[in-house]
Amino acid sequence: NLRWMAEDAGGFAIVNHNTYREGFQRIVEENSDYYVLGYASTAKRRPNWEYREISVKVKKPGLSGVKVQARRGYVVR
Repeated sequence: NLRWMAEDAGGFAIVNHNTYREGFQRIVEENSDYYVLGYASTAKRRPNWEYREISVKVKKPGLSGVKVQARRGYVVR
């Protein structure tokens, strides 16, 4: 289902609405300020379609109110 796909990728789905105004406003707000982090696993790469979970956490004390949106994991290809 599209909601699951969106949330698993760190996004959101707009469903059961006749207008997209609120969802589009959220898209604009979330794309106004952001950082992009890259990740490269140190594990041996074997293309076996294995799902690997990841987590992203902010530990800097001055950034206690930030919101983190990230994928829950990835598939080894």
